[in-house]
Amino acid sequence: MNRRLFVQGGVSSLWAASTIIASAADAPSRSGLAWDYVFFDERFAEARRLAREMAGVTAALPVQGDVTGVWTRELARASIATPLALTGVTTESFLFCLRILLADQGRVDAQVSRIGRDLHLWTLRTDNHSKHGTTS
Repeated sequence: MNRRLFVQGGVSSLWAASTIIASAADAPSRSGLAWDYVFFDERFAEARRLAREMAGVTAALPVQGDVTGVWTRELARASIATPLALTGVTTESFLFCLRILLADQGRVDAQVSRIGRDLHLWTLRTDNHSKHGTTS
């Protein structure tokens, strides 16, 4: 790969990430006020920065690649009670496990973009009134 293509690819990925962040920040939850949950992998400075931009009035929750703690503390109950609007900047493993757990409660609509070697920027919306599995 030559230098020009490398630079163009880097600029394109930055533009794509900023576009996704803008759409994620503007996309309200079902209540129209805020995201229900905003997650970020605290091991990555880029994840912390992007989560601050996306969170709005919702407190961003730091994670480190494992969804188990937040799932058992609150998310399992919340996902049964009502449809959720979630967003985050995390590793693929966190997102994968979260989607599997949420799919057990109902349908999950996802928008996912890779924003670096280790990070994914994503939004998930659940519909706990139907048991149709995950969609992307």
